[in-house]
Amino acid sequence: MYRPDFVRKTFISLAVLLCLLGNAVSMTAQSLRIEDMKKNFSKEEWFKASGGVKAEGSYYAANPNYGRPPWTYLLSANVNFKLFNLIDLPFSINLSNTGFTYAYPNMPNRFALHPSYKWITLHVGDISMTYSPYTLAGHQFTGAGIDLTPDHWQASVMFGRLQRAVEYNPENTSTTVPACYKRLGTGARLRYDHDVFYIGTNVLLAKDYEKSLAWKPDSLGIKPQQNLATDFEAGVTIAECVKLSGEYAFSFLERDLRVAEHQSVNFYQAFKAGIHYNKDSYSVGIGYERIDPEYTSLGAYYFNNDLENYTADFAGAFLDGKMSLAVSVGVELNNLEEKWQDRDLRFIGSANWSWQPNESTSLSLNYSNFQTHQNVKSQFDYINQYDITENLDTLTFTQLSHNAGANASYRFSHGENQDHNLNFNASLQISTDNYNDSIPETGRNTMFNSGLSHSVNFKEQQLTLGSSLNYTYSQNIVDSHFFGPSLTLGIGFLEKTLQWNTSLSANAGMTNANFDRVIANARTTLAYTLLKHHKFSLSGVVQHQWRFTNTNTFNTNATLSYAYNF
Repeated sequence: MYRPDFVRKTFISLAVLLCLLGNAVSMTAQSLRIEDMKKNFSKEEWFKASGGVKAEGSYYAANPNYGRPPWTYLLSANVNFKLFNLIDLPFSINLSNTGFTYAYPNMPNRFALHPSYKWITLHVGDISMTYSPYTLAGHQFTGAGIDLTPDHWQASVMFGRLQRAVEYNPENTSTTVPACYKRLGTGARLRYDHDVFYIGTNVLLAKDYEKSLAWKPDSLGIKPQQNLATDFEAGVTIAECVKLSGEYAFSFLERDLRVAEHQSVNFYQAFKAGIHYNKDSYSVGIGYERIDPEYTSLGAYYFNNDLENYTADFAGAFLDGKMSLAVSVGVELNNLEEKWQDRDLRFIGSANWSWQPNESTSLSLNYSNFQTHQNVKSQFDYINQYDITENLDTLTFTQLSHNAGANASYRFSHGENQDHNLNFNASLQISTDNYNDSIPETGRNTMFNSGLSHSVNFKEQQLTLGSSLNYTYSQNIVDSHFFGPSLTLGIGFLEKTLQWNTSLSANAGMTNANFDRVIANARTTLAYTLLKHHKFSLSGVVQHQWRFTNTNTFNTNATLSYAYNF
């Protein structure tokens, strides 16, 4: 007997199973909500295909020529099959003068699933969880975990392999970890949040397995360890405007499991407390944090320890919310047990100020000397990029010790047809690498970028004009300066189906106060879209460098492409 309800449930069950398998095959991690899967499941749209093809040819010429071929081509195609409006199966092929490549769904080295239903979330695979910065703090593990958040409660449990066994191989010099024991870990967290208070605790137990390695790497300082880390946190709100918070953690770390009677066990503590007063549009608070020297948990990759922080912060809004200010200042002490000769006193702080007196004007300033990691690049790396197919490195991060910025913008209109935008920005980034209380020659880096720009948009003519003046200073082993203007033009034709963009720039470079180069760039792009699916594009770059102490260079690059998407 035909039962529509049974058929519908069967289809949904099969789709859920296929989705789990498909996502495990096609990507490294996926979050799934069972309610959304039922909602998005579609028998009518059980199969969809989308993708495109692209043909591209490039011409490159340079003097001097560094061996790059003058003509290159690329033929590519990609298609994605979507099943039941839930599962994606992507395929792609690329053919160029350098070779042939292809990609299809396959099992990745690492994968994770995060299915959830209402207040239940399950984590399976290669995952990471965070309980506290003093216990389990984002360490990746292979295993499973579950988060439960009913009403005012938060509960969590995890178990898995924190570290796989790696045998020592003297011929393998590429790895940063020469050897390590297999390490398993289990943890749990429980917290209750009320309207006026919260209280919680979490625990992590991690252990290395001595028999996981055939050769014992004691000579490398690698020994089987065991760790029990526990954290307690609590907070309360008094009189609706005063908030007290505190956190205490301790860690028992056994640095060598083979030592009899646990004589290698070390005990460490961490403590953090704060009080904040919130009223109307401002808040003020003070905080204290202390972390014992050598405090370690096997649930985190890295710890800042042997420090004591005293901080104060203020945040407020003024002038009917048009101006805001947030300030945090404090001092940091290290060498708490005075085991070393020197004890550093470091002032830490950050400030952010913004003001928008009207809809047309906005101003902002910011500064911080907290240690952060950012991608630091000169703006002229982009202005002087002559290879339009090159992807500039944006994944290299530098540890910054000082970071400051300023921005000012003003927008105004001249009649109903013209919109103007005037902008000024500046940023200063300083990184310092200390080694044994000294700064090496290449350890201090300074990068200062600034620019003044103006743009005007003529609405009826679909025309945009822009101009800018840029300056960059960088200091490492030598002092370098770059400065110069840029002009841009963009115009649309045929109801914006035809777009033309072009730019001109010229900049001069100095090294140690000596002019050593002048660089001129011209680039243009013409793009036409036909019937929404076909796109034709022609782009080119010409660059000339006059070098006063070296050979002049000339580069030109042109690319013609056609793309069809469906």
